[in-house]
Amino acid sequence: MPPLSDTGAEHHNRQQNKELVNDIRYNIRRAFRRQVKEHGDWLEESTKLNVLSKLDNMESLVSYSEEIFDEKAMEYEYGELYVDKMDMFWSMVNASRFSRQLLLKRLRQPVERLGWLDNTSPMTINALYNFERNLIILPMMITRPPFADSGMPLCAFYCLLLI
Repeated sequence: MPPLSDTGAEHHNRQQNKELVNDIRYNIRRAFRRQVKEHGDWLEESTKLNVLSKLDNMESLVSYSEEIFDEKAMEYEYGELYVDKMDMFWSMVNASRFSRQLLLKRLRQPVERLGWLDNTSPMTINALYNFERNLIILPMMITRPPFADSGMPLCAFYCLLLI
């Protein structure tokens, strides 16, 4: 995850809103489970069990990785990246090279199931679902106003998330 995303994570009651989004996610999951159990008679029993199993195994990432506040983790992740604030061109070349090297290091490595996806920026507003990992991603921008605000009525928040 880009370290620049941590500037946005510092504002707008981030932890409180992250907890609110987690609660909403939990409530939606619980309601879906109830719907499948109570009104899933159109599903074959084996399909219903598969749906419930997939729901039980579904993971989610909400807002941002806690690692962005861990200086040692950031140093480990980005220690080899050289950026010169006086030379934009070579800083961009270095960033491109660094990004490519990270991707090459991942070849033939086990997939990190709960890792933030490479193409997922915390600045993204849309929620994502990754089929291969059975993973829901709710990026940081969804946990900030106007989408999430702990002072907002819950019904309005549900509507904003589901649009």
